[in-house]
Amino acid sequence: MRYRSREAGVECDGDTYDEIRKALSLLSPAGPVAEFLLHVQDGQTWFRWSDESFGDEDDENDHVGNKSVPPPNSGVDQSLPVMTWERFWQLVEVLGGEAGIETCQGFEDACGRLAETLSREPVGQIIGFGERLAEALYRLDQADFGTLPVLGMESADGSPFPQSDDGFLYSRAAVVAAGRRTYESVFGHPERFAPFTALQCEELLYVHEEVFEQVTGTEWDRLTRYDFETCSNADGWPDLHK
Repeated sequence: MRYRSREAGVECDGDTYDEIRKALSLLSPAGPVAEFLLHVQDGQTWFRWSDESFGDEDDENDHVGNKSVPPPNSGVDQSLPVMTWERFWQLVEVLGGEAGIETCQGFEDACGRLAETLSREPVGQIIGFGERLAEALYRLDQADFGTLPVLGMESADGSPFPQSDDGFLYSRAAVVAAGRRTYESVFGHPERFAPFTALQCEELLYVHEEVFEQVTGTEWDRLTRYDFETCSNADGWPDLHK
């Protein structure tokens, strides 16, 4: 994430940018945005944002770089290929959308269609799909969703049945598989996530890995920038990461 700030033509020093970095973030309906530019001038503030990197637009001495959520997988090669969100969601559409996974029946066949399509992409984009999938799952890793009970299930004493760590991951995969509109609609609305607690779309997690191995002849053995395992998102589970 980048912040640009100009106050009546006066440039901010490094300490000021550090304070901005600590205090400011920007969220879209889909979660933290990839980058945004904040402008402050003549008593007015405005911004523009993007779910893709702005690239090398740096004006000399007027910006600070920072990611909205520091990726938990430290040591990961930050030069890994990146697929655009637009292309990622186009590929997800191959699965058939929310209606196609209402009960997750036939989802394995849907993943097969996705694998066939993804196999025609360059290797870098296959890796990029895995990166975007991990980030999408990471953004959904929030207590508001993970503490919901499993829809239609009860414990032996009649109390709500909690999601397991794996079950919550597979439910998040179901939200992603439902497509961009559904995915973006659940943020801030746990009740819209609730129906997905009964869905298990684990197969989506492995499509890019299997395609990568098929195309390259080598095993998928890499970490993604974002750790999508349950409770990895510190912002999503603040009580667990104090």
